[in-house]
Amino acid sequence: MVGYAFTSEWTPLEPTAQSVPWESYYLSLGETPSPLIAVMKDVDSRPGRGATFGDNMAAIHKMAGVVGVVVDGTVRDIEGIERVGMPVWATGQVPGHGVYNLVRFN
Repeated sequence: MVGYAFTSEWTPLEPTAQSVPWESYYLSLGETPSPLIAVMKDVDSRPGRGATFGDNMAAIHKMAGVVGVVVDGTVRDIEGIERVGMPVWATGQVPGHGVYNLVRFN
C-alpha cells in the first residue's frame, strides 16, 4: 500500500468531546491528492471501547480515493469492510460505537 497519509483523531464514546464537522473531513479528503492512506487515532479517554472505523466509512473513504486505512484503535463490521475491498490495519475489533466525534484532521 502506497499513498499520502491523511491523519485524523476520533472519539468513539466521548459525548462531551469537541467535534469538527464531518463534511469538512470528507471535503478535505476529496481535495487531497490520491492515493490516500487514512491514518486514524482513537483519542477517547479510554481508547478501544468503541469502533473508530466500520463498513460505511470504508465505502465513503474508498469513493474519496483512500486505498487503505491504519487505525490506532478498534474497528467493527469486518465482513462489510472486506466486501468494500478496503485494506484495514487496527489494534482490535469491537461490536459498535456510541457518540462518535471527529476531533481533528490533517
